[in-house]
Amino acid sequence: MWNKMGQYYRMINLDKKEVFFIGTLNGAKLGEICDNNSMGLVGLLLRQSTDFGGGDYTLDKKDTFEYNKNALVGRWAGDRVTLVGDYDNSKIYDESNRYKNITRHLIKFWNKTTIEEEQYEENEFGWLKKSSIMVRPDMVIQGS
Repeated sequence: MWNKMGQYYRMINLDKKEVFFIGTLNGAKLGEICDNNSMGLVGLLLRQSTDFGGGDYTLDKKDTFEYNKNALVGRWAGDRVTLVGDYDNSKIYDESNRYKNITRHLIKFWNKTTIEEEQYEENEFGWLKKSSIMVRPDMVIQGS
């Protein structure tokens, strides 16, 4: 029987020193991550391809890391990426507090590319509304 409270996880890129918070506050429990539609965002980060096809979320080369080093699509392809919990002895979880948090930028990109342009709107909280399929950054970003 465990005598600890739930363990929280973060998606961390060890090579680029970037972090993506999947879930709320400082991360989410593993079960929450597995059931969270935010995992689709990881697919964008890990995409590796030099061409496009039907079903790709972006059809513009400027949105891919292969052509634009500031882009998110494919940004983590080939990098050392881990989902690490706060109970892990490696201290990677704590070190990630100093890493670049790309969560808000990633979610804005996801919403903009998956929602019709006329449905795209940013409100005072920074999340995009007018769609039931969007990912809400106010539910997945650590407050500052």
